[in-house]
Amino acid sequence: MRSLLSWVILALLSACGGGSGGGSSGGGLNELTVHFSASSLQMQVLAGSTGNSGAVSFTATTTGTTTSPILIGADINGVGVLSPIDVSIQGDMAVITVTPDASQPAGTYTGTITALACKDQACQNHHRGSPYTLPYSVTVVPRLASNPTSASLSAPEGSLGRPQTLALSLPAGVSTALIDSVVYNDSASGWLQATLQTSAQGPQLQLSPSGAGLRSGVYSATVNLHIDQPLVQTVSVPVSFNVSSGLLTPATQERLLSPSSTPTDLQGSTAVTLAPGAASSGWSASSNAAWLVVDRSSGSFAQPLDWHVDAAALVDLPYGEQRSAVLHVDGGSNVSAQDITVRITNQLPRLTSLDTLALKAGQGGEVLVWGEGLTGLSSTLTELSIDGGAITPSAAQRVSDGMLSLTLPALSAGAHTLTLSHAAGVATPVLTLHVLNPVDRSYTAFGTEGTKRNLVWDAVSQSAYVINTTMNSLMRFDLSGPSPVASARSFGTLNRIVVARNHSRLHATTTDGQWLDLDLSSLQTLQAQALNISPLSTQIDLPLAITGDNLAWLDRGSLLVQDLNRNAERAVYANNGSTYNFGQPWGVVSPNGRRMLVTQTALFSPAPPPLWRDASGGVSTAATDLNAFPSQPITFFYRVASDRTGSRWALESAALYDFSLNKLGDLSLPSGWVALRTALSGDGSRAYVYALNQNAIGTYSEPNPIVYWPRIYVFDTTSAPTLTTSYPLLNFIELPDYPACLATQGPVVCAPYELNFALTDDDRTLLAMGDRKLLVIPIPTGPLRASLAGLPPQASHRVRVLHQLKGATGMPRVQ
Repeated sequence: MRSLLSWVILALLSACGGGSGGGSSGGGLNELTVHFSASSLQMQVLAGSTGNSGAVSFTATTTGTTTSPILIGADINGVGVLSPIDVSIQGDMAVITVTPDASQPAGTYTGTITALACKDQACQNHHRGSPYTLPYSVTVVPRLASNPTSASLSAPEGSLGRPQTLALSLPAGVSTALIDSVVYNDSASGWLQATLQTSAQGPQLQLSPSGAGLRSGVYSATVNLHIDQPLVQTVSVPVSFNVSSGLLTPATQERLLSPSSTPTDLQGSTAVTLAPGAASSGWSASSNAAWLVVDRSSGSFAQPLDWHVDAAALVDLPYGEQRSAVLHVDGGSNVSAQDITVRITNQLPRLTSLDTLALKAGQGGEVLVWGEGLTGLSSTLTELSIDGGAITPSAAQRVSDGMLSLTLPALSAGAHTLTLSHAAGVATPVLTLHVLNPVDRSYTAFGTEGTKRNLVWDAVSQSAYVINTTMNSLMRFDLSGPSPVASARSFGTLNRIVVARNHSRLHATTTDGQWLDLDLSSLQTLQAQALNISPLSTQIDLPLAITGDNLAWLDRGSLLVQDLNRNAERAVYANNGSTYNFGQPWGVVSPNGRRMLVTQTALFSPAPPPLWRDASGGVSTAATDLNAFPSQPITFFYRVASDRTGSRWALESAALYDFSLNKLGDLSLPSGWVALRTALSGDGSRAYVYALNQNAIGTYSEPNPIVYWPRIYVFDTTSAPTLTTSYPLLNFIELPDYPACLATQGPVVCAPYELNFALTDDDRTLLAMGDRKLLVIPIPTGPLRASLAGLPPQASHRVRVLHQLKGATGMPRVQ
């Protein structure tokens, strides 16, 4: 599959003009030829590295002339490199940069890169020299590491402690590491001897402590190691040293939960002994956390302190994070009690979110699932269970360390669960895939006053949510019954809203800098959190942008990324004067959560480029990276609609673009009609454009009588137009009601263009909401037959039905 955004138009002086043979497919003496500078690529990268570590580049240059475009791109056949391959113009050449994928397990990966120089976007016609295939190899070098990663030593005052040996993991062919230094973190020093040794089990680091001259207490140091081959690496090993005047226990106990962990890795047994000269008959122990369980709460000094971790209690421990608890050990009044800190680090693969509404009842297809540490799963994803194993994917692919792609068969309507199992028995979050039956509705006009913004639709509860800025309220319209049921909550500080990706709650930001989680039914606050930057106080009529990996993108002169998996700030993008200029930015995410477009400020000239992000986790090693469009095809947009996958975007209700912002075709309306809002069907095959006639809008008062009623024009967007620039116009639905007022100025606040427009997930119903009415508009099935016929006539007009196009112009009225 061709890499996203891998095309760049190569504008070289040598490619201009119409010389002999230029632009033809066969043969002139001066026909343009593209030359690629590399014959093979070899890359080496340290496992887990970030950025463009290990990247290599080669160039494309030209000789000869052509009148055809020169489109440079690259395909990948194999694993071990990141997609998309970066292509940039530097003077008179294109630079193709290939970056190794450091998230892959250590090893060597091979494949081929096919460099392309095409005359068209579909790459049906090539320039001479294209396609050009070159092999690549990527060596992911394992990290220098110790096992365990830290050491906890102990000794009585004035005595030697028991040495501890740590195994060292080294790349193949490297026999030993070197000790750089031992750094002491306290005033005391010299108490630790660190030596390297070789055994039958491999290289080892031996740590020997001495309590000579030290008072009781806990001391710490760091042993720094390095290797020089095949890549320079350093590692620091933290060491704690507990010097006791009574009980003798280690200061810490570490447990690393990895995909290879078993239940025994959740158990611990710690010796409790007396320092020389101390007197006690036995010990007792307790834990300060529910997840750390003491198996033997008391014993003699011949008996160890046994404990274990309650696996079920770790379900809320995020991937890569650590949790600590304390075992308090008491030996009676004659000796000093000791605390043992137990640390659990979670590196178990974990699911965090999914495309909750990916499938319709009775229809199979792709479901995207996001998580963390997914490279720790087996290649066949046997750890994944759907409905307890009742459902088997027809295909399952680990796209990256952060995303899975599952192809599921047709499922029945209802809630379907996705879980991960681990040998250690640690529970992980359960995700729910909602498969819904389509809902057919009747046309309804429901009165509701006030200017409204941020219309969002929740298909699970069959409810629409909107901010009423006139009434300073949050409104819910329940459409699960035969007619809408409205409820509201006064909320003067609301800024923007969106339904959570798992459809469990409503997220909101406020003008005073709060992040809120709200109940979908009662609208009451479930959780409130202060943000580090305050969102814009001005209203933006676009929902909050939350990508499928549960990152929320919030704006206020800079761009804050809020990690909803951890309820914590992830990153801040500040203005840098070149790529990022966030005056009033906003982002729009495709319904499946994978793709996002971001418009930056309109206050600067030249305008900064729009930005894009693919939330697959494989585009970049940094999960929050934003990417600028290299050729800046569009400088600004506000109104956006997307198909489910983000393959097609309707910008400003005027034209359709692909995700690379290549224009696919116009959405041209008949003369006199003005497009206000657009919705795209889930598969991208239909565009619905809500339009007003220019004669229907008054200046200080509404037209009377009203001659033109709102129309929803329906375009066939199945394939890009070829003979014309516009997509075929199939039909239009003429509405018997205006949802918004029709005057632009006057003593009464009135905004004819303040309209919210949405398409339900089942592609059956359009919602149009203004400052007067909510319109529930069923979409005709089949050949767009007249679905609004038969409605009772209104006081000032007759009900009009669909109008079939006849010829290129003229739209005969059928009433």
